[in-house]
Amino acid sequence: MGQAKQLLTYQEDALVVHAIRTAQATGLRVIVVTGNHHEAVERTIRQALEQTMPDIMLNGEWQEGMAASIRAGIRYAEQQVPGSDGYLLMTCDQPLITTEHLQRLVAAAQGTPDRIAATRYGDTRGVPVYFPATYRVNLSGITGDRGARSLLEKFKEHVIEVPFEAGAVDMDTPEDYQAFSTKYNYTK
Repeated sequence: MGQAKQLLTYQEDALVVHAIRTAQATGLRVIVVTGNHHEAVERTIRQALEQTMPDIMLNGEWQEGMAASIRAGIRYAEQQVPGSDGYLLMTCDQPLITTEHLQRLVAAAQGTPDRIAATRYGDTRGVPVYFPATYRVNLSGITGDRGARSLLEKFKEHVIEVPFEAGAVDMDTPEDYQAFSTKYNYTK
């Protein structure tokens, strides 16, 4: 993308701060995994969320891709919050994700330790996604830049889809961000 996507703005906040606020409103403990641009991202979070700081950790293997960040986050969660019921994975580049949607994901999988709750938009099953703790070993072993998608395919019969069409809005390129800004009448 040429710049730190996490620091692009939406509704007066950096995307990462907006995502953290959305996640914190669920009442769940929030762990932010950073990689490239760690110092700038952490500084931005600290300035914006001084009173409600999430846990922030650097993934030293960020060049490997999304899977390395997930593995790092799972390891950190197991050290800091042993015995977690599950893991809600999300990215910061889907600004239309709502707290209510995150709560629906967790509720859909609750009480069913083998059920994964994934967001459905268009023909895609993806993030945000909730994995019960029974998938910790699987999450700890993923590789590559596909994130947890390989697990959604491997355990497809255990996936509950929670529809949220706005989940399709994500920003992977400067053009995506520009189109988003234009469509939602948002000025940088």
